[in-house]
Amino acid sequence: MNTVTSEKKQTLIFDVWGDFAHFKQNFATTSAITFSFPPRNTLAGLIGAILGIKRNEFPKILSPDECDLALSIKSDVKKITMKINLVNSKALVNERFLNYFKQHTQIPFQFLVNPKYRVYFSCTDLNLFDKLKENIKFHKSYYTPALGLSNLICDFRYVKEMSLDKVLTEKEVRITSVIPLSNIKELNIETNKVIRTENVPRFINSERETLEYQNVILSPLANDILNIIPKNEVWRTKKDEHICFL
Repeated sequence: MNTVTSEKKQTLIFDVWGDFAHFKQNFATTSAITFSFPPRNTLAGLIGAILGIKRNEFPKILSPDECDLALSIKSDVKKITMKINLVNSKALVNERFLNYFKQHTQIPFQFLVNPKYRVYFSCTDLNLFDKLKENIKFHKSYYTPALGLSNLICDFRYVKEMSLDKVLTEKEVRITSVIPLSNIKELNIETNKVIRTENVPRFINSERETLEYQNVILSPLANDILNIIPKNEVWRTKKDEHICFL
């Protein structure tokens, strides 16, 4: 059974990209390794920067209860490791710059190279939706948008606004986005030859406490299609292509 319901979701679609990105895996201690894509909470922070929502406010305003976010990978996932000089800021403050060039350490950082993503955003707050649409369409941002770290500045571009159809199905569908593992009933391993699973934060509150994680599945190849039988609803973007919200 394949049923297109009457429920629709007005969705803003835009692309973000940059030279480098780093989305730190919080369980890494000795070196900073990165997720393959920005987790949902990071996407909310990026949207908050474009809208001008303060850091301690966007977790609530753009929480999973208030808005929906999905993401497609538009460039192959490529990672490199570089060593970064970190300054001993405590010595810098206490000894008035005397140890600026003496006390530092090199830490390996893993970066994504030339990342590009397509973001799908929907919410019930029409004023918020329209403000984000205006800012992205006219390339305006209140704070400087970045991909993970503040110095990894990114660019963004309006794609379109469209109404997505909610689909309930027991048949295999083509998914173009990162998929929560909880929404996969069956995965076609014959067609999905290159896949990756990651456990990422889904919701971090204003006190920087991670309250929810989610396991996701993705392809590290640009514009790849994943064929699954979903457990729950999916949202149709084209005739035979769908996305899952994170």
